[in-house]
Amino acid sequence: MAFRGIDFICSTSAQLCWTFTGTADAMQSVIVQNPSAIVITVGGPDVLDGVRGITIPAETTLAVPGYSGDRLYVVAASATPTVRMLGNRV
Repeated sequence: MAFRGIDFICSTSAQLCWTFTGTADAMQSVIVQNPSAIVITVGGPDVLDGVRGITIPAETTLAVPGYSGDRLYVVAASATPTVRMLGNRV
C-alpha cells in the first residue's frame, strides 16, 4: 500500500480536493488537516461554508473514509487557506 500527501489551496467556492482511487471494494481514507486559522468545510459537490458537509475548525484533523471513485470537496469560510491531506491505499 502507498500513501500520498498533498497541500491543497482552498477558496470560498467548493473545489474538488481529493478523488479516491484503488480497488472498488476496498475502503480507503484521507486525513484532512486544517493548520490555518480559517474554518473549512468538506463534503460533496454541493458543500457550502458551514453547511452540507463537516466543518473542520482551525488546527483540527478529520479522517474521511471513501471508496474508489468517491470525490471530496472543500470550501473555506474566507480567503485561501491551505489544507494538508494524506491518503492511504493510493
